[in-house]
Amino acid sequence: MGVVTRSKKRKLQEQEEQQELLVLADRISRLPDDVLGEIISLLPTKDAARTRILSSRWQPLWRAAPLNLDLIGPGRGRPATAADISGILSAHPGPGRRFSLHSSNADATALDGWLRSSALNGLRDLEFHLDDDLLRWGTPPLRLPPSARRFWPNLAVASFGGFVFPDDGDDNAARDLPQLPLLKQLTLLNSTISEASLHGLLAGCPVLESLLLLNNKGFSQVRIVSFSLRSIGVSSRCVGIDKPRLLQQLVVEDAPCLERLLLFPGFDIGVSVISAPRLSALGELHGNYTMLQFGTTAALQIRNVGDKSEWYENYQEPTSTFDIRLRKIVLAYLNDSKSHINFAKFFVMNARVLESMTLQLKLGNVGKHAAQIRRLRGLLQIEKRASRTAQFDFVSRAGSFSLRPAKQVHDLSTLDPFQRIP
Repeated sequence: MGVVTRSKKRKLQEQEEQQELLVLADRISRLPDDVLGEIISLLPTKDAARTRILSSRWQPLWRAAPLNLDLIGPGRGRPATAADISGILSAHPGPGRRFSLHSSNADATALDGWLRSSALNGLRDLEFHLDDDLLRWGTPPLRLPPSARRFWPNLAVASFGGFVFPDDGDDNAARDLPQLPLLKQLTLLNSTISEASLHGLLAGCPVLESLLLLNNKGFSQVRIVSFSLRSIGVSSRCVGIDKPRLLQQLVVEDAPCLERLLLFPGFDIGVSVISAPRLSALGELHGNYTMLQFGTTAALQIRNVGDKSEWYENYQEPTSTFDIRLRKIVLAYLNDSKSHINFAKFFVMNARVLESMTLQLKLGNVGKHAAQIRRLRGLLQIEKRASRTAQFDFVSRAGSFSLRPAKQVHDLSTLDPFQRIP
């Protein structure tokens, strides 16, 4: 009996796997064309195109299925060239489902031409991000192509990075922004938009569920009035070389469905939550926020002076109507200074339905600092906490969240947006 070498075993295993795939493909091929088209439209672009080699049955289906054009960006393989994109769009008759491109090529004319292609008719998901490195080194952002407006009525997901919205602060242009009646997810990243236009854009999204605003320019305040928003994420940081107008204050005026409010690292942002009765997740809070206010009954203010933080108490005594219904809170860079302790203790004493508070310490291995953690627990008066079932986790700042900001904000199926990697 002959000896089967390791290479022969591997080859036999590959042949068996290939045969299983062919059998599976044959079974799937018996499904109706519209079902197969739906499967193809959900696959990544390259995989969808490759289905044509499975059998003669699959060959015409790629062109008949809605186009899902998700192109490789910097750091994820060979970037798609302009010729690649034009070739795909000319080969597919449409309609379109998704057009996603992370580009290092700041060519507004080419983008405008692609967006006019009939292959993208009926597009539901539009994402185009200019490479951060270009913006960081002074490349001006792109003006949003006029052709993008034709997708407004059908879009469910929109994400723009490195764009200037074409109003230049003109209030009349802001009032004329088209409506986006089906939009559920909106991301603006490293983009420029006036305050009037941003509020006009948000007002035109009646079913918007999640909003991510990262490091944008042109507005200093965002006021949220929405009966559909469930998740908001914001940060304020300058990516380019100029000194633009940046976000300084977030005001949640009326958001009855809002569940999570996520604050990503950046410059100080004042946060005021006037009405958000379902808000349950708040973070990542730092000890340098200029103001954090809940309703009209409580406001916390911190002002940075040099390397120290001066604490100012500016809140009324809790009343029978005073209610912070947060269930998950993350506090970053906690230390034993008076300002940080008072900031954290405010939630310990007033969040009555709190389930968990994660306190990130400037320590490498928290297991080696048990005495310091016991001292912090005493300073926070955890034994007198408003929620008797709340858990308090002291973790190292060296860890990080396992979810990217977009997933933390937009993936509403994720129950805990603060999942951590040690």
